[in-house]
Amino acid sequence: MKLRILFLAALVLSLFVCGCGDERKSDEVRQSLTLVTSASFPPYEFLSGQQVVGIDVDIVKAVAAKLKRNVVIIDTKFDSVIGHIVTGKADVAASGITVTEERKKKVLFTIPYSRSAQIILVPRNSPIKNAGDLKKKKRLGCQGGTTAYDYLRNHIITDKNSPLLQQFDNPAVAVEALKIGKLDAVILDEEPARVLAKLNEKSIMPLPEPLTSEEYAIALHKNNRELCGIFNAVIQELKISGELQKIVEHNTLLAKQLKEEKEYTGVTAFFHRLAADFHTNFIADSRWLYIWGGFWKTVQISFFAVILGTLLGFTVAVIRTTHDRTGKMKFLNALCRLYLTVIRGTPCVVQLLIIYFVILKSCDNKVLVACIAFGINSGAYVAEIIRSGIMSIDKGQFEAGDALGLSYWQTMGYVILPQALKNVLPALGNEFIVLIKETSVSGYIALQDLTKAGDIIRSQTYDAFMPLMAVAAIYLGCVMLLTWLLGIFERRLKRNE
Repeated sequence: MKLRILFLAALVLSLFVCGCGDERKSDEVRQSLTLVTSASFPPYEFLSGQQVVGIDVDIVKAVAAKLKRNVVIIDTKFDSVIGHIVTGKADVAASGITVTEERKKKVLFTIPYSRSAQIILVPRNSPIKNAGDLKKKKRLGCQGGTTAYDYLRNHIITDKNSPLLQQFDNPAVAVEALKIGKLDAVILDEEPARVLAKLNEKSIMPLPEPLTSEEYAIALHKNNRELCGIFNAVIQELKISGELQKIVEHNTLLAKQLKEEKEYTGVTAFFHRLAADFHTNFIADSRWLYIWGGFWKTVQISFFAVILGTLLGFTVAVIRTTHDRTGKMKFLNALCRLYLTVIRGTPCVVQLLIIYFVILKSCDNKVLVACIAFGINSGAYVAEIIRSGIMSIDKGQFEAGDALGLSYWQTMGYVILPQALKNVLPALGNEFIVLIKETSVSGYIALQDLTKAGDIIRSQTYDAFMPLMAVAAIYLGCVMLLTWLLGIFERRLKRNE
């Protein structure tokens, strides 16, 4: 039994490793220019239908055309953009990135292609009239990882533990919080701030004086000076020819149209408005495909993570209980204890980021990385659940197996584990349910799972209610289905008694 479990675990892990190797950069990828961005920052980068578009995207495409290469886009959270460049997972980062001395230590910047400012957005009836009023214990919001956050933390709210300063994944979510009264002001980069203010002009407005001024540039790896020189030349050409201004005007207009498509004249009744919102969020531009694609990735990750977690859990549980009962396998038991301590003592999202950016940084298959990360995380909890089930079986069962001429491993496989599994099935099912919900943090590695799909729709429609309700309903449905299947399995095991 021991050899079977170890063999299965080794087989699964080897398949993962082989799969990772197959996903290493192919000739097609090497002939591409990989752009990492956060597509929730109109008009610099945003989603139009199924495509990432914007000012930054058009600039990178102009460089790619000069190099006769195609562009591959990675859409992730803004605070992960620089990390993709540092770890070599992308060639360039363009996401309305402000040039700062701190960022210069990590990446190489091109010449600036745009000047911007940090704009203060407030409700129309707000008592806040200028930047000085922000210091009067106001609830402030900004996009996480931006220079706005750095400025607010260093000059406005210096108390590191203050709850008054809140970070959001994208500007649209921060503005939603402002509209419903959860914030007193939101500080955003000028272009997206003006677009969002225009789209929500009935409820919010920008203050006339900006908080700060800054410059945008494209970031590259420190060793990529030749490519940086090409970018500088192309950006200079776009400025001189006036093409850059045309790119700005085109994408600003396109970003404004996203909200205008949502407006329906003459629709006032609640159910009609609900139907209109449903059409905007899921039918228009086939946005339901985001939900379907995200749901399928969530199912894939959950399924393979459960398999890997179960194999690891059973292996660790058997090793630990064998050591507890016989005193053997001391070295393997020590490794298992270390594994349990590390995995259960660190957050799942941190483990995911470490595996993606450090351990498997050469692996481009994000689904594979997520399966391994969540499988390893789940395995630690499954191991303790199974171990508790094994330890709950009376020692006399081992003695009975020995009396019947069964070896220790035969007794474990044919007598102990079946009983232990039945005893811990409810707890095991609960762990699988938790695992499904934990996959919602996959967006941290730019993986478009179900939760990330809802974020994408929200960034396009500026509507928080409908996408979030849809995502919550799908997760609830998955959990109810799994609970029902586990109930059937549990009832069948009881009939065998």
